Amino acid sequence: MSVHYIYIDDDPNSNNKIQGFEKKDHLSIETVQHEDSWELQMGFLKQKEASIDGLILDLKLDDLPNKNDQRANFRGTSLAQEIRTRQKEGVLNSFPIVLFSANDKIKLSLENSGKDLFDICIDKSNISIESFSYYTPKLIALAEGYKTITDSKQLNNVFNQEVSYLDSRFVSEYEKIKCSPTHVQARFLITEFLEKQGLLIDEDVLASRLGIDKTSSQDWELLKAKLS
Repeated sequence: MSVHYIYIDDDPNSNNKIQGFEKKDHLSIETVQHEDSWELQMGFLKQKEASIDGLILDLKLDDLPNKNDQRANFRGTSLAQEIRTRQKEGVLNSFPIVLFSANDKIKLSLENSGKDLFDICIDKSNISIESFSYYTPKLIALAEGYKTITDSKQLNNVFNQEVSYLDSRFVSEYEKIKCSPTHVQARFLITEFLEKQGLLIDEDVLASRLGIDKTSSQDWELLKAKLS
């Protein structure tokens, strides 16, 4: 089943920037320009929420007018903030929000508190074939992960693992936010579980702990298969 994202930008040719992320039968992205007003934009999202698995936003939405010759009077951050608020209130479905903007704009306009609104920040100015292949699985996994967190009542389902196998200190921390909105739980899992060397470790750390030089080992791939 394909995951469906909506990408909101001010550029009428934005589809050219985003189509590299799309993957047949797995990921589709619908590109749209911003609406004429804040109220219409939120109304559009509410109308489309049943088909939205994720949202991609540009940071600055007022550089170019839309098809009605209207410039946006809001930014991606303010839109993301309102979406998160409405998701917390239960009046809008939970889905991931991805920032897709030029890195210089992000550095100038986005403080750390603003970055917390987004699950992933992608530098539009440095996009490449490698970037597409790197981020496409993340976009799919984000959307699927949000659904798992939203629908799951048991931690076993969230981790696809018996909780008894996990560090009790981590489980205790996660239990504290289990009733929080999906995006809060997702942020915790991304920053404290996936991006940190802790319960999960990457190949380099694994090799180091086992005392193996994986660059010269002829059996490294075989060992990984055995451990799996």
